Amino acid sequence: MKIVITGHTSGLGKALHNFLIEQGHTVVGLSRSEGFDLDKNLDMFLLDGWDVYINNAYYGFKQVELLYALFENNQHRNCQIINIGSV
Repeated sequence: MKIVITGHTSGLGKALHNFLIEQGHTVVGLSRSEGFDLDKNLDMFLLDGWDVYINNAYYGFKQVELLYALFENNQHRNCQIINIGSV
């Protein structure tokens, strides 16, 4: 599976990222600490090709915009959107 995960450089996101790679999945990690900017890179999520998107990073209301766009652009595909929140 191709899996995209935000907030993959620490905590739960890092543990998930490492576990999924160990299980043999293709994992794309996105983190502000590594230069990813959701404001500038939102369009990359609207492309096809991923099976699971794990939203694990808090980014204010931008997360809601991202999840809405993901749903609207992928609702006819067989993919999963997982949202993890602690705020």
